[in-house]
Amino acid sequence: MATKKRASVAKPTKVTKKPAVKKTVVKKVVRKSAAKSKKESAFPFTYDSNMKSFAPYSDSAEFLSLRITRQTIYWSALLIYTLCLSLWVLKIQTDILDILNQIH
Repeated sequence: MATKKRASVAKPTKVTKKPAVKKTVVKKVVRKSAAKSKKESAFPFTYDSNMKSFAPYSDSAEFLSLRITRQTIYWSALLIYTLCLSLWVLKIQTDILDILNQIH
């Protein structure tokens, strides 16, 4: 026969509650931006009124016309730089080959 165990009864302890400390909440002020009077489009450019979909567009400039722009000057400077650099490397190579031919 099984004997029943008595449940232990805990004596209630006296708990003193501390008053809750409330933290002050600092609200951030959200600045509203000025309303934009002009709606920004998804495209950074505007289409010409003459340009329509699937229609040939007549350009005012001729295809083989030569206009010297800032970009033309940049490309020509880059061309001159690369040509000078390649000629310098070619000269160094010929000098090295001449020295090797003198040794043999």
